[in-house]
Amino acid sequence: MYVPRFAREIGGLAWRRRILVVGVALMLLLAAVVTTFLLPRMHESFTRVRIIGPRALHDLYGNRLEGAERLDDLVRSIRREILSTESAERVVADLGLDAGLEALSKPERSRARAALVEQITSSTSVNRLKADPGQAILRITHRSTDPAVAQRIVTELATGFRKGGSGGEDNGLPDTFQSAREEVSRLQTDLSCGEAEVAEFRSSHEDLAPDEAEALDTACECERLAIRSLDSEILALDRKLNEARAQLADEPEWTLAGDGSGRTRNLTHQELKKTMVAVAEKLSNVRDERRRRQANLDLLLRRQSSLPALKAELLSLEKRCDTLRASLVAAKQQETAAVNEWLLSQSEQAVIFDVLDSPVYPVRPNVPNQIVIAVLGLVIGLGAGIGTVVVLDLFDDSIRDVEGARVALALPVLGGIDCIRTEQEKRRARVRTRLSLVAVLAMLFLIGIALFVQVTADGDVGSLMARVVELVG
Repeated sequence: MYVPRFAREIGGLAWRRRILVVGVALMLLLAAVVTTFLLPRMHESFTRVRIIGPRALHDLYGNRLEGAERLDDLVRSIRREILSTESAERVVADLGLDAGLEALSKPERSRARAALVEQITSSTSVNRLKADPGQAILRITHRSTDPAVAQRIVTELATGFRKGGSGGEDNGLPDTFQSAREEVSRLQTDLSCGEAEVAEFRSSHEDLAPDEAEALDTACECERLAIRSLDSEILALDRKLNEARAQLADEPEWTLAGDGSGRTRNLTHQELKKTMVAVAEKLSNVRDERRRRQANLDLLLRRQSSLPALKAELLSLEKRCDTLRASLVAAKQQETAAVNEWLLSQSEQAVIFDVLDSPVYPVRPNVPNQIVIAVLGLVIGLGAGIGTVVVLDLFDDSIRDVEGARVALALPVLGGIDCIRTEQEKRRARVRTRLSLVAVLAMLFLIGIALFVQVTADGDVGSLMARVVELVG
């Protein structure tokens, strides 16, 4: 495979100074990982709102360019209104976010309230999404360290705009639409709670997973086999212990000396006694192990016996979610039908500002993304390390080869002798290689830490292997 010359030269420089390259990359990666731990974890809530211009806009006035320009002006006006300081102050007042500032003095309370308004304004964004001609869809997003506060602020920005914004007057929407929208909001909330309940039920009862149930059956069978083996061993040890006791009873402890001068201890009796003590000790250990195995088996059997009831409860929760989804689809169809009916009945100056979705409750933090920051720190570190090596090489006037000697001396070179490395230099090279390998392993370990923290913070440890496989693939 052809490799450009400059790439080979840079690769050679990076390899000769691999300690420097890997060290710079490791430091920047460590700084990136530490930064992710120091940054506050932000939760992002969002909702979508639909803006339908006047009836003439819906028909595009017979001129698409004019209709698009008028709708764009309307969208820009609404976007400015949502991101205005007045809108943020209305959110603070309606939600009572300044309730904790009453204990401060008036100047301090004013400064704190201004900072709170500025924080809401800077943490809110409004983006326009693709929509059908004659209408626009805006995505209102807010980030906060508290997920509940983020959801409440998005709700107030989306619904409160109708109260005080430029498109804020209630345009006389029919009661059928109002009731349909309330029903959609209620069903979305119930469905979110139901799905969260199902997820929590699954996470708290891991035995319901197919692999876990099969593993539970396998564990029960292993425990039964182990108990049978231990029972056989206990019977054998009991038999051996009884035989040793019988032989010990038949064997006298003392015997007469061969010359009849006195008594001596019977060595056979002593050996039998030692054997009996060893067998009794082993028998006690085996019985303890058998009791432990039996306790484990009882626990596994209790878990196994509770599976049918747990599966029935999970099935009931999933059926309830399916019912809520079907009801939500029907309610959205009713809402759309009511909007279309109302639109056809309005005059050419009617404007609709409609909330399409209930604001999302951000269960998991969205910012910062530890994986992206860690990989970005690694890439920047490698680039900085290689760039440092290249800059150092530009200022290095050492002669490293025959061509360098010919250019530096401006004289013909008869020949060259390869570098003769001593044992000490070879040892140093091996040490540098090992240090580079340790640094690479440390970088992989830091990326692994970032991945683990991201997954565990998301509350989904089970997706760790899936994400690793996705990254490797």
